[in-house]
Amino acid sequence: MTINLSIDNPCEVIINSFNIFNSWNQFQKDAQVDSATGLSSSP
Repeated sequence: MTINLSIDNPCEVIINSFNIFNSWNQFQKDAQVDSATGLSSSP
């Protein structure tokens, strides 16, 4: 099932992977800004 799904929708798999990568990059940037400016919600 998983292999067939990847073959049937290669663009969707690539887009999903790209979105996850972008989300992780944005999360790291936000975390760095919070720690640098002291605006982090965690103590």
